Amino acid sequence: MLYVAVQGPRRAACMKNSASLSWGIDNNLTPKLSAADPLQIAMIKRLAAGTVNFALALGRGAVLPD
Repeated sequence: MLYVAVQGPRRAACMKNSASLSWGIDNNLTPKLSAADPLQIAMIKRLAAGTVNFALALGRGAVLPD
């Protein structure tokens, strides 16, 4: 399970570092894909974001509706 129970300043630091890492990955991958169709790049980014958010929700105990 990826979820780690941290509180207060440590949690804020973890969230900031995760956001910075994601932003850095995005900034490094986007130029490599710049020759591709912009709509395709946006679609891939949305699909990746949705997959990560879905995995995080399931990891935190969310359940699928019946």
